[in-house]
Amino acid sequence: MRNMFLRNSSYYFRKVLPEDLRHTFGKREIFFSLQTKSKRLASSKAAAIIGAVDAAIYEMRGLPDVARR
Repeated sequence: MRNMFLRNSSYYFRKVLPEDLRHTFGKREIFFSLQTKSKRLASSKAAAIIGAVDAAIYEMRGLPDVARR
């Protein structure tokens, strides 16, 4: 998964935000520890987080959520 990476033996999540929404979030990217050393658990956590972040981005742009169709 490209939104997670290993740093100091712990996995982290990172998502660069779209330019048009950076002012809304107040930052250029979302970045934080997944608080695990397990790649499998980190991947599962990152997948859930990316789903929530993408849903928030769709909602902020006023687009219909693809998953709700």
